[in-house]
Amino acid sequence: MDESDITVICFWNRHCRPCIRELTALNILAEDYPNIRFIALTPDSNGEVKRLMGRLQLKWENITVVPDYRDEFDDTLHIYVYPSNVIIDKNRVIQGATVGG
Repeated sequence: MDESDITVICFWNRHCRPCIRELTALNILAEDYPNIRFIALTPDSNGEVKRLMGRLQLKWENITVVPDYRDEFDDTLHIYVYPSNVIIDKNRVIQGATVGG
């Protein structure tokens, strides 16, 4: 599988310390693998995300952060624990998943 065919979707929230550590590590991975898309979905508002990033001096320049996530995929993907990650190929087939910190 070509790297450009991969998307990693991360489910997180600002109250989850393992989530913040993981997103920091994923940002480093995103730098090392620029052809892989990293998307981080959070139920937190855009303002809450910006305040968190400012307070912790985080940039997450290589991760697309999507605030105001409202559990659209929870029932389909069984996302009930943060952090959770889903690896999807170009055909939208789940190739892997991780749950918890």
